Amino acid sequence: MSSEEWSVVTKDDKRRVARSGRRRGKQSPQKYSQLVDDNASNGSWTKEAKDKALEKIAECEEQFQRTDFHKNFMTEWESKVAVTDEDNPANVWSHVDEIVCYGIGNFSILDSSAMWQLACALCIRKFLNEVQRNKSGEESPQQSLRQSGIEMTFFDPCTTDMEAKILEELQMKNLNKNERGKHFVNTNTLFFMIHCPKQLYGNLLWSNWNALDKILILGNSLCTYHERSFGSEEQEINLLIDFIYEKLIPCSKQDIEKFSETAFNDSFLTWFDCKSTKSLPSRPPEFIVPKDGMVGELL
Repeated sequence: MSSEEWSVVTKDDKRRVARSGRRRGKQSPQKYSQLVDDNASNGSWTKEAKDKALEKIAECEEQFQRTDFHKNFMTEWESKVAVTDEDNPANVWSHVDEIVCYGIGNFSILDSSAMWQLACALCIRKFLNEVQRNKSGEESPQQSLRQSGIEMTFFDPCTTDMEAKILEELQMKNLNKNERGKHFVNTNTLFFMIHCPKQLYGNLLWSNWNALDKILILGNSLCTYHERSFGSEEQEINLLIDFIYEKLIPCSKQDIEKFSETAFNDSFLTWFDCKSTKSLPSRPPEFIVPKDGMVGELL
């Protein structure tokens, strides 16, 4: 299936995710043999397993803060914050109220891309909290990675019961309902959507057609999606292409050796120029999930 299409995830698929997580990857078999939530399929787990996962996530956060990817993200963000409001097409840089994480996956698989991506999202929250305190002139108190000022929301259809509990301890809200990307914002919001399918981006844009100046996306290149669309003019991304700005956040060779090439490859920071002299095009019809009888969640 193309990366531009949605994936259907059934309950059987969730069980396969848990099983395959024990086998895949180039890391040592012992790491992947332990999906920390070993009994995810029947809903049972232990406090020891949860604490082990939290400890490992904390280790990943500490290491991730020293990666070139995180440094490149911080540099790009600070360069945008430094630009005056008159010159900056998006005022969202100066203050973010919420971070929404889509499609990270089962982060309780030790040393998986999902665990590294969750660590990345937590590091970004910590960084943005510090930026916003400094900008407001407040003193910067010692703050652990667990303390949140920015609200953080998470959704993945494969999330297990234990992972939901971990998210709670990380002060992250776990959505119980699949929004299919239709998360309307009325405050400045950063969407963490690395390697999510194309239609999820389309639904997000459709839902915030008149609030694009309030959203930022860390994820796939929307311009690349446009280049590969082959003339599908009514797609949300194609209609907005003249308003899209994006910047590649590169990974170094050292980063890839640390957390695998697929965790953050081809990740872009995207924003929208809604102060353009061009008029925003009319919003296309809403994408409706086909009634084809399939059971499961659409990512």
